[in-house]
Amino acid sequence: PERTDGVPEKLFNIPVLKRVAKMPTTWLQILVIFCSYAMIISYFYITPYATSAFGASAIIAAALGYFSQYCRPVGCFVSGILADKFGSSKICAISYVIMIAGIAGLIVTPGSPSMIWMILVFIAAIYASMYAIQSMHYAIMEEGDYPLEITGTATAIITPIGYSAEFFMPIIGGMCLDHWNNSETGYKVFFGILGALALIGLIAILAWMVITKEKRMQIMAEKNNGKE
Repeated sequence: PERTDGVPEKLFNIPVLKRVAKMPTTWLQILVIFCSYAMIISYFYITPYATSAFGASAIIAAALGYFSQYCRPVGCFVSGILADKFGSSKICAISYVIMIAGIAGLIVTPGSPSMIWMILVFIAAIYASMYAIQSMHYAIMEEGDYPLEITGTATAIITPIGYSAEFFMPIIGGMCLDHWNNSETGYKVFFGILGALALIGLIAILAWMVITKEKRMQIMAEKNNGKE
């Protein structure tokens, strides 16, 4: 590409890359994305787990998997509305708490066909919260106070690292199931790892809220002034 004066522009602006890499919000946002996308890319493990641990039929197990697509619009729509009112990072934090509760419930619920309805509740919490967080992945950038001219560079760093969970989680899931011979224990260990990642994501978004407190207050003040 060339500037208007005919001088070629550099494709990569190293000083800007360094500037973005030094911003703590960049790495916190990477953690927020990675830890939530780990669940999004792994939710399909719930289907075989329901069959293995709860004796669910193939039809019921498949329905539990498709149920995620009905929770997606609910999680995205509700989180978007609430984010405009209370702030993106705050809704992201609440969603992480819900996700952790859902994963914990999935792990501790006794494996019995009569407990399928309980699993449905926990799965709904996981599905809705993971999509709620996904809808906030880039909405929180406004709070990060990135100058407009470096948002593209910031996204170029945040996106590939944050979404690299798509590469790691299937490997980790496969290792857990191979080690425990596709048993209920293997699934629970894997869900435990997902729960630990969700906890890390919650800590990351809480740290984000501390760092961006002034900017968040400014955003909310501007919104309130706009309503007057």
